[in-house]
Amino acid sequence: MSNQLLQKSIFEAVKRQKDFDKMSFDDDLFDEDFLDDDEWDEEALEDEGGEKEEGDLWKGVAAALRTGDGLYEKYEMEQCLEAWYPVWERIKENVAEAYRKLELFDVDEATEFRYNFAEWLPKVVTVYFCLRRFEDAIDFCHDVKKTFAWEKERPNDYNRAIGDALYSLKRVEESDAWYENWYREEPDNFECVCSCGTYLAGRGQKEKAIGLMEEAMTGLECNYQTQDKFMQAATFFRVMEDQEKADHYQKEYDKLFRNFLTDPIKYGSQELWNF
Repeated sequence: MSNQLLQKSIFEAVKRQKDFDKMSFDDDLFDEDFLDDDEWDEEALEDEGGEKEEGDLWKGVAAALRTGDGLYEKYEMEQCLEAWYPVWERIKENVAEAYRKLELFDVDEATEFRYNFAEWLPKVVTVYFCLRRFEDAIDFCHDVKKTFAWEKERPNDYNRAIGDALYSLKRVEESDAWYENWYREEPDNFECVCSCGTYLAGRGQKEKAIGLMEEAMTGLECNYQTQDKFMQAATFFRVMEDQEKADHYQKEYDKLFRNFLTDPIKYGSQELWNF
């Protein structure tokens, strides 16, 4: 199996298990006049004869997203980008008007998750990769990182895409340095550990990849806050063909699950019973 295929297979196996970082935010931090869509809805967009005020911040966004989605499903990627490009420009324009730098989650929350920008933006990156427009993908990811605050969450998808795009451009030394620097800056970021480990394994540095994961898991106790890490670690070591470590982390996860079934109050998250 080639390095790229190995890297892809590891990532596909591991990425399905992600840490859940519960968002907490204060509604009072929002500027109520900002990101207000004036209660216009998607149905209004379908009526070409309908008149909307010029001040609607998100006018046309839903229609553009739907058009792009249709083209995306047909694999008409160039046309898809053309439909979606104005949406990204609108997001940047509106976010720039905020009195403070916003999280991506803030924008979705303020628009009542009508557009799900957090899910849409990675699809734009996918389109760039499908078109092999790796330079554009890198520029876009840097643009996304620059636009939002990234204090409550981290731009893991975009950091990973930048590294992979550099590698696809055969700028291997740059991709190596990108992943190395990312890990150096965020060794406590488990998504970073998984991504860097996956990359290193794909580059034939299996032992180094295993070392990163072992270091990240050292001293961790399996509980409701860390259970996803144990599942990811089990998957990672299984792909690394280290069945002993894979079984160890799987058994710890299974033990927590059995304990939870026996005593959910003691072993589960308080949110599960605190209605």
